[in-house]
Amino acid sequence: MKVSFHFCFAVKESKYNEKSDIWSFGCLIYEMAALVPPFRAANQLALAVKIQQGKFAPLPEHYSKDLERALRCMIQVHYFTRVAVMLILLISVQKRFQQVESEKRPTIEQILALPRIAMKYREVRLNMKIQLLKHSEEELKRREAAIEEKEKKLEERFAALHVAEKALKLREQAL
Repeated sequence: MKVSFHFCFAVKESKYNEKSDIWSFGCLIYEMAALVPPFRAANQLALAVKIQQGKFAPLPEHYSKDLERALRCMIQVHYFTRVAVMLILLISVQKRFQQVESEKRPTIEQILALPRIAMKYREVRLNMKIQLLKHSEEELKRREAAIEEKEKKLEERFAALHVAEKALKLREQAL
């Protein structure tokens, strides 16, 4: 079964956003390069499992390591670890400058120091941190709910044991 390019955010139950498009675009580029989709399976359930694992074969060797790294950044399982459009643009700007003479070519630090780019880059990094914090907070809430449920069950068991203990004491006194 072939991967649907919009299947990732449905599998992870996350909202559709710009990072969903980045995942889809990464899958599309991967398939164009490798001539097979990054995730293949016999049915949708097996496909969902493979997508959640986030593992796919490397590109054929005749492709650059830069393309391989870019695709690995784009086809991330968790949307908050997926590369942002701004970073993709920064990489393409840097590649374009590499064609210019080396002494005139700005470094990535110089590009990031440009006011508009620096502000957008900070915004992207902050948004990524916010998403990571939200994810961590949701995970903590799930854990807290599980602990509260366990505590409730323990209290019920303790109450049942207390009742049983009283019943045993009454039986002992009756004998």
